[in-house]
Amino acid sequence: MRLWLAVAALASAGAGLAACQSSTFACQSDGACPSGRCEPQGWCSFPDASCSSGFRFGEHAAQGLAGTCVDAVAEETEGSTTGGTTPTLTSTAGTTTVSTLTDPGGSETTSSTSAAETSEGSTSESSSSGSTGPASPIVVTVPIAQDADDGSIYATPEGGVIWAQSGEDGVGNGFFGEYPDDEYYVGYFRFELPPEADSGRLIEARLRLQATPQVTYMWGNTHAVGIWLESSADAPAVMGSDSFPWQLGGPPSVGVTLLEQTVRWPEFGPLAWAAGTNISPDISPLVELLVDEVGSLSAGDHVQFWLAVASPTGTGGEVTYVDYSNRIPAPTELELTFERR
Repeated sequence: MRLWLAVAALASAGAGLAACQSSTFACQSDGACPSGRCEPQGWCSFPDASCSSGFRFGEHAAQGLAGTCVDAVAEETEGSTTGGTTPTLTSTAGTTTVSTLTDPGGSETTSSTSAAETSEGSTSESSSSGSTGPASPIVVTVPIAQDADDGSIYATPEGGVIWAQSGEDGVGNGFFGEYPDDEYYVGYFRFELPPEADSGRLIEARLRLQATPQVTYMWGNTHAVGIWLESSADAPAVMGSDSFPWQLGGPPSVGVTLLEQTVRWPEFGPLAWAAGTNISPDISPLVELLVDEVGSLSAGDHVQFWLAVASPTGTGGEVTYVDYSNRIPAPTELELTFERR
């Protein structure tokens, strides 16, 4: 049976990745809103003569704005932030916001509550406070499976591309960030969807990256990380510069592209990268958007996430992660939480 991803075919009926989480779409320009326009709040609106402004927010705007007249919220939101506000979407995991981004120096946002700790490659069930009610969610931890599934890549000022499949420092540590200014180091992480993908509905997803004592390099108090998802129904392994998405510095002619939306880690302010396990915000909205774009995904398909510096960039800086070639204490993992069907 096709996974949660098959529900994209029900988009006309308002269905998304999972019934417990509605789909949202943030815009950055009018071109992202067919027959409508992109409002300063960052959401699409469409013509509606019953609104005094002549426009009403679409059904995929943030909770509290979807379906309301633009004029009803314009006064409240106008001028509250620079470059538009950052509305929120309430999900089962907490507060999540997805915005549009086209380069690693742009702005993007998403966040959620912390994920529960699970062991490498494990499947666990959340406890229930009572003996009745719906079945407990299933938590599946999917580790990086091979050296080809993670690494670092970046474009040099001279126009070349440096690819470090097994870490850059000779001992299995990868880097991503910005150093020096405007030179972006990008990390990539590819995972195979587990069997549970075909029998449950995805309600939460998080990356778990390990950092060794060599944690950061010139990482300042303004830096954050952006998380992108490759636009592919079954992402291939990175094989060098031809696999480097142009949005993050790769050759424009390369066919590898990313979703326009991204997740900022953390939602606001700088990221405190620490030795040990670093757990990302909820990235399931990115997976839902991928489903909307490619139609469906199933167990055995691969999804590939790309991590780079997020706005504001400050004066550059990098963080380290344990590459698969090291595996001490553990390679990067994708933690997926499914609701039983």
